[in-house]
Amino acid sequence: MRTGSGGFGQEALDRLRYGLVDLLTPASPPPSLRHAVEAMAPRRVLLIAARRVTSEPHAADHFEGASPRTVDVWIAPGAGHTNALEARQSEWIARVTEFLAAARC
Repeated sequence: MRTGSGGFGQEALDRLRYGLVDLLTPASPPPSLRHAVEAMAPRRVLLIAARRVTSEPHAADHFEGASPRTVDVWIAPGAGHTNALEARQSEWIARVTEFLAAARC
């Protein structure tokens, strides 16, 4: 799932890249994250999205839609891509610890 004009360009590049890899190697394109999340059910998944990256909350909703009963989404306030731990350290620790403790049961 891509949003905005940059997303469409990235999607076109991804299709070209995976198409070339498919032609040149025996490797197959990887499954989409949405498909992977769906296939993992009933295992639980925690998705952490960055509030400061406009597309991430939308993408998280899209992935959650594949398996709403098994996907937990946290939209980290003030976080950029991959820095939720840095931006919200105590909240990140609490959420991830709680998720892992619940998943262990």
